[in-house]
Amino acid sequence: MPYRDERTRRAVLGLNEAQLCTLTAAFEQAQINHYQSQNHVQRQGSGSKGKLVGAHKKVEFCLYYLKHYPSYDLLGHQYGLARSSAYEALHRHLPLLLAALAMLDALPAERFDSPQEMKEALEKKKVDTLIIDCTERPHCRPRDEDAQSALYSGKKGTHTIKNTVICDQKRFIHFLGMTTQGQMHDFELLRLEFDPRLNWFSPFACRVDLGYLGFEQHYPAQSLQIPFKRPKGGTLTPCQRATNRTMARARIVVEHAISGIKRFACLTHRFRGRANHYVEHLIMRICAGLWNLHLQMTA
Repeated sequence: MPYRDERTRRAVLGLNEAQLCTLTAAFEQAQINHYQSQNHVQRQGSGSKGKLVGAHKKVEFCLYYLKHYPSYDLLGHQYGLARSSAYEALHRHLPLLLAALAMLDALPAERFDSPQEMKEALEKKKVDTLIIDCTERPHCRPRDEDAQSALYSGKKGTHTIKNTVICDQKRFIHFLGMTTQGQMHDFELLRLEFDPRLNWFSPFACRVDLGYLGFEQHYPAQSLQIPFKRPKGGTLTPCQRATNRTMARARIVVEHAISGIKRFACLTHRFRGRANHYVEHLIMRICAGLWNLHLQMTA
């Protein structure tokens, strides 16, 4: 697909030329690794010729979908495929794109088995400050009443799914938690992912918002920044308001990281997959990895 200029390429795919070339090379290797693991042997020139020829075309195909979130009819029309072929191609190539990002060390962790593993992983990247928040994105309204209740977010006033995000001061995302229903409270989700009986955050300085009230009672940390909560029926003092503003300026970094993930329209439009929870989480991880790759190559 020809592009008028570099700005057009970024608008269509979300990456510049250098980032796209790096990702394509990793995707090609991930594809080779996949075929070898499946003991896939094919003679040169055999088999039918697909419309998505070469790793570059396949990466563009995936990025176009993530950036614009078209229907499979529109995606197939754009690349000369039937809607069913577009669906099959996308679900075949997205896991390879995830593997490519893992090879480039751009994927955030999904879980840590122990505080020691987390400490070693973050020390390797020279991280001493963690900024923690949750991000929500819209989801289709389920037909089942119990599912509706679980996905309904009172904060957003609609049905959502959410993830915990932990980044550093440079906006690099080091942890992206499980994808779960929007009804769950931010702090409850953190406690599910990080057992409060273990000292996960003691080596780090932590910054959180008021969604994590009680953090200091469950998680010792080197230092903790959490805003003052306005007392019921009262007001904050001028000093407390000034302190909250200072903390917000330091904590805004995680909002920038989340907005970096949501440059891709598949995370801002209502998810149409309904019951396909694997794809929900897969797409979120890929977009976080693409954001991290962008940071790695623009530092």
